[in-house]
Amino acid sequence: MPPPNFLHENREPGCWAVLADRKFYFLGKLFVKRTLRRHEWSDLGDNYILTPSAALPQRFQTDVAIQRYLRERTNIPLPAFVSAFEDDGAMYLAMEFVQGVPMEELSEEDRKVVEKELLQHMETLKSLRSDTPGVPGEPLMIAPQR
Repeated sequence: MPPPNFLHENREPGCWAVLADRKFYFLGKLFVKRTLRRHEWSDLGDNYILTPSAALPQRFQTDVAIQRYLRERTNIPLPAFVSAFEDDGAMYLAMEFVQGVPMEELSEEDRKVVEKELLQHMETLKSLRSDTPGVPGEPLMIAPQR
């Protein structure tokens, strides 16, 4: 098992960043995140392994369900979801990559337009209601016991 920062400092082509529990990729027109495989978990020494949450696969599936719910019930612009799957012990989530512009690069007028749109989207999110836990219309996903 690698020491901390080893995976980030030695990441493969297309890999943008590595955290303690996930890797992030830009692959052409896709943004992909995946969980780390067991052999990629960080070894902090003294027999201490940084173990990612067992709930990560469920969190990825919840991300997909939330995105689907928001696309169906709001006008909030979201990148297109492409795929979610498991391969060789890692959960993958792939979505369309949408190139953005940093706010500091916008003119004052354009920044005000974006801020107004963001406030409208926040109000839309605040207006969503459910009487049950989890994503409405989806089965409740509970992390496995370790």
